[in-house]
Amino acid sequence: REGLRHISMDVDRDSWSKVDMLRRLDARAAVDLAEELRDISRTQFPDLLFRLAQCYAELAKTDSCYTSRADDTFREALTLCHSDIPMRILILGYYVAFRVEGLGVTLDETETRQFDNELVRLLSKERIRNPRIASVVRARWYELHGDAETDPREAMKWYLDGLLNVKNYFPLWIKY
Repeated sequence: REGLRHISMDVDRDSWSKVDMLRRLDARAAVDLAEELRDISRTQFPDLLFRLAQCYAELAKTDSCYTSRADDTFREALTLCHSDIPMRILILGYYVAFRVEGLGVTLDETETRQFDNELVRLLSKERIRNPRIASVVRARWYELHGDAETDPREAMKWYLDGLLNVKNYFPLWIKY
């Protein structure tokens, strides 16, 4: 871990793409790097906070002390991106999935439903201008909706929407 952190700190300190790469190898080292980059950055940007929230969410899978950090950081990123609709859609998709999987709430929980409704509304509105906007939403979001449906025909609509919009998304064949 120290070796990975040392390498990533020496190579292009301002490159947040290193955080994405490191997150796949060692989430703790990615959090250390992301927090350091956030601390030296003069301005907070929603995409940078989003990457940090993803790192916290990854760690929260094995260490519950990161759950509240992930939740707070997702919220902070959302407050900074009101005018950047594609970024807001991206963050909302991940955040709704995190709330269901990381916090253990259902899609019907009041606050989760509000975030989810905002995402659906933004997607509907933006698809008129940019039909490919739905591809920025995390595949897991489509699957969560399909899994929550009691009517198989309605569930199939969600799975197919994800299949059509998200690159490299292949739900279990029996789901559609």
